[in-house]
Amino acid sequence: MVFHRQKKTKEHLLIGITETAAGLGATHLCISMANYSASKLRKKTACLELAGIKSFERLKLHLHFRNLSSKTAHDSFRIHDVDYYPNVQKEDIPLLINSGYEILILDFGMIHPDCLEELFRC
Repeated sequence: MVFHRQKKTKEHLLIGITETAAGLGATHLCISMANYSASKLRKKTACLELAGIKSFERLKLHLHFRNLSSKTAHDSFRIHDVDYYPNVQKEDIPLLINSGYEILILDFGMIHPDCLEELFRC
């Protein structure tokens, strides 16, 4: 007797975080959720920054001086098993979704019409 097993694609969870005004903590919440999913849930996690907020760039610069981050591809960096992608464009999101991450957290920053389509996809 022969059993045929179908190859299952890896499921992923897409979480979008936005705020109504600048400085309300959307980026902080994204980083906290990413750390929880990577350390406690043991899921392969990525945190994507959209809308040109540049908070991840400041984080990368700060950690570079302290030598706490490791390099990954696509100008991203890794901290405690979470891959951070600064300044992601909408065209890059499908590529990152299909790159094997189990949880993707999207930081939209302050809500604006350009990101509504991706936010509703979450």
